[in-house]
Amino acid sequence: MRLVYYKLNEAGMSGSPSRSSPTITARNCRIKMQKASKDGFTLIELLVVIAIIGILAALLLTVISQVKSRVRRAQCANNVRQLGLALQEFRTDHHF
Repeated sequence: MRLVYYKLNEAGMSGSPSRSSPTITARNCRIKMQKASKDGFTLIELLVVIAIIGILAALLLTVISQVKSRVRRAQCANNVRQLGLALQEFRTDHHF
């Protein structure tokens, strides 16, 4: 990796690299850049994850309640069908 230094002029940084003029090196720079510690999660990341889990849980609960109501309807329809079959059997057995 080759580092290219830019020369400073009166207006600030110019876009052209220069080798003949004085350059800014890492020793002359007063700003020290440190990498952020990535040992754990930040509070924002944790809150976002909790919010996403809450939204997914809410969606899941609504789907589960809809499925339960469909199951109840299917059971009711099956019970009515069984009653109809029982009445037909009774009629044929007792010659009505």
